[in-house]
Amino acid sequence: MAMECLSLPGSIRSRPENIYFAGAVPGPRQPSLDGLNPFLAPLVDVLDRSYHRGTWFSRTHEHPEGRRSREAIVPTVNDLPGSRKVTGSAGHSANRFCSLCHLQKSDINCLDLAKWVPVTCQEHRRFAKEWLDATSKSQRKALYKKNGVRWSELLRLTYWDPVNWVVVDGMHNLFLGIVRHHFRAVIGTKWDEQDNEVEMAFDDQIP
Repeated sequence: MAMECLSLPGSIRSRPENIYFAGAVPGPRQPSLDGLNPFLAPLVDVLDRSYHRGTWFSRTHEHPEGRRSREAIVPTVNDLPGSRKVTGSAGHSANRFCSLCHLQKSDINCLDLAKWVPVTCQEHRRFAKEWLDATSKSQRKALYKKNGVRWSELLRLTYWDPVNWVVVDGMHNLFLGIVRHHFRAVIGTKWDEQDNEVEMAFDDQIP
């Protein structure tokens, strides 16, 4: 887990010396949907305190007499499975496969935008709180199946929006996902590594 300071200019924001390494989740496998919470909890403790109380710096370059700084986490950038875990949303293969609308898996082929009723931040938080307050595993399982939402430690940050402030990173979403599927499955091309050429391929030939 790493954090970038959005107050820095974009040209230096991603330099290694300017990135805050917040922690690492041990492998070799990814944590479960709610197994990520113990790793998020210490970070959320710091972020919550920093947002409400702030951090006092006794002296800075522009404020020699000191100033208070407040920090907030705005977007989280993950691959698709990671984005579902940090928000507490169900995976993309679940019945509630979409974290942005109320469509169910039976409606996955629906292309009528009028039926894509958006999920609001308030609804997501309500579903997550219902799951958290459930008194048994069976109740939590039923709520998760119904709403597609579990509790996430990031929801302790009252300002954070689990619907609109989540970004699926470009590498996984575009280059390894949509673009790859479009060229290899939709268009039907394959890459011949020996001849270094792109060839047309039938669907049953695409690995």
